[in-house]
Amino acid sequence: MPFRALFHLRLTEAGCTVAVYSAGVRHGQHQPSGEATAGLYREAGRLPAALPVPGRVRGGGDERLRAGARRNVTLDGTEHQLTLTPPPPRARSDRHHRAPSPRRCGCPGGGEAAVAVATLAAGTERTPRPRRNRLPDRAAAQRVSGRGPLIYAARMGTYEVDGVRLAYEEWGPEGGTPVVLVHGHPFDRSLWRAQARRLAGAGCRVVLPDLRGYGESQVVPGRTPFPVFAGDVVALLDHLGIADAVVGGVSMGGQITMEIRRLHPERVRALVLAGTSYPAETEEGRVGRLALAERLLAEGMGGYADEVIGRMLAPYNVEAKPDAAAHVLRMMRGTDPEGAAAALRGRAERADYEATLSAVTEPVLVVVGADDSFTTVADAEAIRRLVPHATLTVIDGAGHLPHLEQPEETGEALVEFVTGVD
Repeated sequence: MPFRALFHLRLTEAGCTVAVYSAGVRHGQHQPSGEATAGLYREAGRLPAALPVPGRVRGGGDERLRAGARRNVTLDGTEHQLTLTPPPPRARSDRHHRAPSPRRCGCPGGGEAAVAVATLAAGTERTPRPRRNRLPDRAAAQRVSGRGPLIYAARMGTYEVDGVRLAYEEWGPEGGTPVVLVHGHPFDRSLWRAQARRLAGAGCRVVLPDLRGYGESQVVPGRTPFPVFAGDVVALLDHLGIADAVVGGVSMGGQITMEIRRLHPERVRALVLAGTSYPAETEEGRVGRLALAERLLAEGMGGYADEVIGRMLAPYNVEAKPDAAAHVLRMMRGTDPEGAAAALRGRAERADYEATLSAVTEPVLVVVGADDSFTTVADAEAIRRLVPHATLTVIDGAGHLPHLEQPEETGEALVEFVTGVD
């Protein structure tokens, strides 16, 4: 008999209520690898949050999660401790009293799917009842109640390029305007997650890749040239069946975005260039990146992360926005030095993108923090001179990562731009 489990996890802070559903695990079997789904739904006026499912649920004996077990999970960049409470009665979905099938619930990956439902409201406990009817499609989210906007599920998966396993997550309806957002160095795809949720809420289909060597993607030591990064992103579009997309990135991710436009212009519907610059690396810069690669291999990421946090964020935001600072530090410290070094060596040899930008006819949004000391407002204005029809948005109160430091203002600019793209 298949084992169906419904776990109700209670967040110990702020009176938050979280329910985690895992379906399709059989007795004595490990849950298959593949796509997992973390879903998020909210009512109007409640705070959104991304909830990574705390480990795979496995069937059989002692492997099951026990009531009272504690797990640490990350919720929007902040760690919380969850306590497992006894599961409520299993839902009856048909006349044979079987639990709802994950496929009938519209979850991708069949038995591999897990859906997390979060309602964040202090002092409020609301556990949604499982629906008996089929959901509209596998990308769509349920409403927690009859009120409020839909929030779509994050569908997480992997794909391979020449034997290298790469990770990604996808937000929003499959029929929405496709948007690919590329993280910078030395980060991972969670860098864009808040904006992905916002764009998904506006009806966009948002794809966040982990570049090779970063996040959950495989590390390939040595050197990773920008054409390889660009090819990985295009392979992800192929994997998802996306012909062209709004492609954007921040910092190194912005340069990879320009590399995609240089090598694969037919795959680009519009460009978002945040905190980035177009010239080729100078000789001084090349030497510096190669030296930094060796330093990271010798010392690890910790010292470098502490050294540059006051430039990744505007210095005043390191203390004023502790959650953002903690998120950035966690990403930097968690990056594999081999992956970071390989990217630095590739970045040292990047192309000049002046000719590429001069030929752009697609819509372009240029975003820069007013106090960015890595890529300044002057660098952003230089891009707009090459692309006169580009929209330049300067975000006050932000440094190199405006989408983390001022997420509301940056999000408004992104949604307005993307929803205006044909």
